[in-house]
Amino acid sequence: MSPRLIAAFMLALGLSTAQASTVNTGQVGINPNFSGGTGPFSQNVNNQGPVDIKNPQLVTGGFGSSGNAATFVDYGVIKLSGDSAGSLNAVARGIIRDDLTFSAPGFATGTQAAVTFSLIVNGTLSVGPLGLSTASWGLQADLGGGFFDINKSASLLGAGPFLPNHGYVGDPFGTYSATVTLQLGFVAPLDIELTASAQTGFDFVGSSPSSFDLAHSLYWGGIGAVTINGVAVNDFAVTSGSGTAYSTSLAPAPVPLPPALLLFAPALALLRHRCAPGLRAS
Repeated sequence: MSPRLIAAFMLALGLSTAQASTVNTGQVGINPNFSGGTGPFSQNVNNQGPVDIKNPQLVTGGFGSSGNAATFVDYGVIKLSGDSAGSLNAVARGIIRDDLTFSAPGFATGTQAAVTFSLIVNGTLSVGPLGLSTASWGLQADLGGGFFDINKSASLLGAGPFLPNHGYVGDPFGTYSATVTLQLGFVAPLDIELTASAQTGFDFVGSSPSSFDLAHSLYWGGIGAVTINGVAVNDFAVTSGSGTAYSTSLAPAPVPLPPALLLFAPALALLRHRCAPGLRAS
């Protein structure tokens, strides 16, 4: 599903974005294409704190269609998951809005500074070999207002006869950074939006399920550098309207291996690399 279709789908379900400057928004929309079953489900939640949307009931529609989606949002983290089978669209979206203010000792309010920030996005997309199956994700992020500084997206297309260009198309998962110019001492709005979708439909040979799993996904990666007049400044401070510490990465630290397993770590990594399935299900 393209970003434009995702936006139209969310609008059709009545999921409006939040307008407050410091707020988290979670959105879920699940829409069967044929009547029957439970029918569509949609939910939009705004909160100055965590948002956790999980539909306890599987959404169903005609011709054996079913699907679900979940969204978790907190300052600095977004987690999305969902699946679709038969003929159904499932969309999950998380939005973080906060206010950041930068300062540095010895520099006056209003001094221009170049600030580099990063976001870490990881996950998997899955589609079956039949039907009109598509799974996709999209990231938009801005610090300081104006156009989005980071704009990334990708889709995994099934191999149905109406999707000849099947496979993974777009940006890979990973860490993305952007450098923006801000004024010290003035509020810089932060806007992070992550969307994922799973879409399925029937063709002449049937339908296959699709899914997205970004449940261990987007994390604020921290401030990489602050530069003033072309010189890197290590002594700086970042405050936020939510009280979140954005100066460092909010990604969880990796769990260390027990000492007895450290000797086997290289062999385990090689085995996992050889055995890991591809992005597209066979």
